[in-house]
Amino acid sequence: GDAGNDISCDPCKTMQGAFLHATVTGQTISVRPGLYDGSGLVPRAGGIQIQAVNSTTGVTLDCRGSRCFSTNSTGKGQHFFPTLIDGLRIINGNAEMGGCMFIEKVVSSITMKNLHFENCTASTWGGAVHASRSLEVVLSNVAFVANSASEGGGALSMSATSGSIITSNFTHNQAPRGGGMAMIPVSYGQDVDDSTEDRLAKAYITLDRTNFVENYAKRFQDVGSRASGASENCDGGGVFVHSGDITMIGCSLASNTAQRYGG
Repeated sequence: GDAGNDISCDPCKTMQGAFLHATVTGQTISVRPGLYDGSGLVPRAGGIQIQAVNSTTGVTLDCRGSRCFSTNSTGKGQHFFPTLIDGLRIINGNAEMGGCMFIEKVVSSITMKNLHFENCTASTWGGAVHASRSLEVVLSNVAFVANSASEGGGALSMSATSGSIITSNFTHNQAPRGGGMAMIPVSYGQDVDDSTEDRLAKAYITLDRTNFVENYAKRFQDVGSRASGASENCDGGGVFVHSGDITMIGCSLASNTAQRYGG
């Protein structure tokens, strides 16, 4: 990758090197086509942008069994996450929450476009991406394929965050609640302040021309089979909404499966 205008690392040999040297607010990391180790990427400044060069999914980030992108909580009340991620294929992530990306308390608008998430897993929520208590997350032309979570939101989970998901596709993702995506309370799997704001905060999401196809609200051992298995809390094959408001415009939900309610 190229770390913008930072001459100490232009081009950088690794994504980690690019992130280490991108210390200027609003700096752009341009990534040339190829396969990269994408693990452990934490921005050191606000407004960092990551863009593939002459490629949509010609750039692959392999998270190598850990998380690729994490929020940098500086301890000074600041929370940094890239404000633009464009043109990447992101694979093989794994974490407790947000297998490939974890976004928390970010006060800048985040845009993710022309992305492909595949084979990302979480041991709780958000197989590929989890966003919580953040200003706005916009996903455009994003494909989520074969991601999974043990609690919910096989591909994506969101809490207390506004956002839009535009012309995107959720396919073959799986979790007990919300095989494709889940909108959940902040309290699910996270420490919260005992304040009215935290307890009542909800997600507000608009889905525009987005498709959910063959996602599963099932436990891992039941994927690929039609056996009934344990059906407790296995709801919402495509979408699971526990806390929040959702608007759908021109969307398609087809061949999604739930062991209990809302296939």
